[in-house]
Amino acid sequence: MGGTTGLHGLMLARRQAFDCLAHATLMRAAALGLEPRYLQWLREWELSFGQTIAAADRLLGAGGDDRRRQAEALQRFAEAQQQQFARQLERLAGDNETLRTNAETEAALRFILREQRTARYITQEQVTMHASGPPGDLTITGEGSWSIKPLADASAAESGAAAKADSAAPSYVLPLLPYSFDALEPAIDAVTVREHHGVHHRRHVEALNRAEVMLSSADAAGDAAGCVAWMREAAYRAMEHELHALYWRSMRPAAGRAGDADARGGPAPGGALADALARDFGGAEPFRRRVAAAARSVAGCGWAFLAWLPQRRRLGIGSAAHDRWLADRHAVPLLALDMWEHAYLRRYGADADAYIAAWWTVVDWPAAEARFAAAVRG
Repeated sequence: MGGTTGLHGLMLARRQAFDCLAHATLMRAAALGLEPRYLQWLREWELSFGQTIAAADRLLGAGGDDRRRQAEALQRFAEAQQQQFARQLERLAGDNETLRTNAETEAALRFILREQRTARYITQEQVTMHASGPPGDLTITGEGSWSIKPLADASAAESGAAAKADSAAPSYVLPLLPYSFDALEPAIDAVTVREHHGVHHRRHVEALNRAEVMLSSADAAGDAAGCVAWMREAAYRAMEHELHALYWRSMRPAAGRAGDADARGGPAPGGALADALARDFGGAEPFRRRVAAAARSVAGCGWAFLAWLPQRRRLGIGSAAHDRWLADRHAVPLLALDMWEHAYLRRYGADADAYIAAWWTVVDWPAAEARFAAAVRG
């Protein structure tokens, strides 16, 4: 595996573990009445996938000859880990009566199994697991409980660029929330807001800063392949950072209990934005249906947003899935709805529609109107 393939494979391994972590969390949230031993089994998998993500993050910032060996081992481990998780989920589906009798839980399980069977992550031959377990620094501690030995050697072999990424003043910072953690209740609970902002958004900011430094280092070294890889990583992290920042600014405390209300009980847009919604979508209600449809299409893996399209001089609905921007490249987002699982699983489980409906009650329409006016002015 060459340098570029190794870096690409490391990023794929991280994304694979991240998706599996989301699936385990979704399964635990959706499986109402699941026996405690199965809930504990899912928690162990969440911990295991979290360790894989952390190991990948350390290796992305490491240098030296040893990084490639450990990156290849981690990629093999992530593939085997995902396959084992999928096999155990299939056994769980066949053995557990709760999953077969609860329609919502069964639907969530079917979705997860369909995603797990997708081969979009596999970039090399299927991994053959021997009785001794995965090679290198990777071990299996028991069925459903995998662990990775600390990758301490990676920090000792860090390049100057990686050290700079850790020590340099960050170009991007996590913005402060414009309200308290519990201000969006009951639509979005305080624990979700705290973890979403302090963990998930923070990770994107930190990864963006690291990617910028590593990109500069690759450029200075004349490493064309490294530049491409780090540009892709920086673009993805920047997209997530900007959309998260807009997501927080798209909501306000108790918005559903203030101002004018439409037939759905939430705040209604006004002024020029209301006129534009009527012109471009036929009104607020058709607009909401369009946003909901876009959001459902990326539930669990992306974003839906209202945007101003400057070249067409009209409003549009955009979306993003994983690291793909599915919208006009000139679009100026005005409102953002996060549809990654961490935004709603704790309160709504697999019921994305309930989350979408609740989100409308906390939309900050005055702020959206101000952004719309600024975007139109250019």
